[in-house]
Amino acid sequence: MNTSDVVKQLQAVLPKYSDIFSSAVDISSLTASGTLATAVCKSAHSLKSGDFALIKGARMLTGITITAAGGVATAHCGSAHDLTMEDGAVCQIVNADQAQFNGSHALLSVPDAYSFTYQVDVDAPAAATGSPALSEARAGTYNGRYAVTVVDAKVFTYQLAAAYPSPASGDIKAVTGIRITGVATEEQIEKIYTAQDKNCAWLFVVNGDAQASQDRQLKNDGVYVANPAQGYFQNCLFSLPLVVVMPATGEIGGRAASDVMTDVRRALFKSLLGVKFDSGLSDGINCGVCYVNDMTAGYTGAVYFHRFNFQQLFQIGLDDVCDAGDSVAFRGITLNDSGLPRTISGNLP
Repeated sequence: MNTSDVVKQLQAVLPKYSDIFSSAVDISSLTASGTLATAVCKSAHSLKSGDFALIKGARMLTGITITAAGGVATAHCGSAHDLTMEDGAVCQIVNADQAQFNGSHALLSVPDAYSFTYQVDVDAPAAATGSPALSEARAGTYNGRYAVTVVDAKVFTYQLAAAYPSPASGDIKAVTGIRITGVATEEQIEKIYTAQDKNCAWLFVVNGDAQASQDRQLKNDGVYVANPAQGYFQNCLFSLPLVVVMPATGEIGGRAASDVMTDVRRALFKSLLGVKFDSGLSDGINCGVCYVNDMTAGYTGAVYFHRFNFQQLFQIGLDDVCDAGDSVAFRGITLNDSGLPRTISGNLP
């Protein structure tokens, strides 16, 4: 497991669930010409060309027609939507002249990619007028982590994977200045850490240890006994320690900073649990990341440290072990079975 892969995963996902590890600037306009998106920020973005920004909150507008009867609105889309039917699913409708059709509504059905039904008041008109549209926050469209090209202090562009309806809507933000990095040892953290404002934290991904998993079938202190009949198969645990460093000046015992870790815990779960990082072994990607524990790691009176421990299980297989060498056939073998004991002589490899 490479620390750099974990850092990239956290940089791309964690800011969606927690604001304390990054800065963000509001985007007032997000448009696209073909696959080139242009973002106009409300204030200076502080980016340089080649930097990465995480775009979040952008919603795509898909034009729809709406008819209604008996409290059920039926919408037909001009292009494919991205809705799915699940418990608590809702749709967001905008730009209809009649208020009954606009807003967030419970989905009733999704017959196909070009239609859906949702709940409205029973006194809603038979049809919507204006320019009704379905507003969706689709992952991997405008939203995501992108390398940017700076136009000026408030404008930057980035490349989309495909052409999408323009403009995007919603409460759009560009997340910049992500404070997530990797370190070889925990001792390096205090040397690297730079003081931050209150509620602005750093997250350090520490190089973890690899350890053989104890074979529970053994009745001794060994970790594994190879069985020639079954080849080589051994489980290996890779540890994944994360250390959060948060300002705590003026607090009593770091209590407030410690309380924040409850929210950080869930954000890390949403960002890491189940992710399968490549082991570099023959099995490649195996079991996903799982949670082990977390605890207070230190408090200096000005800074609070909290350690989260995760791990991932990998398997060492026959292709990962030393080659036994080429097989050699027996030659010139003579069996002496005229008496006991029977013997074999010849050129044995």
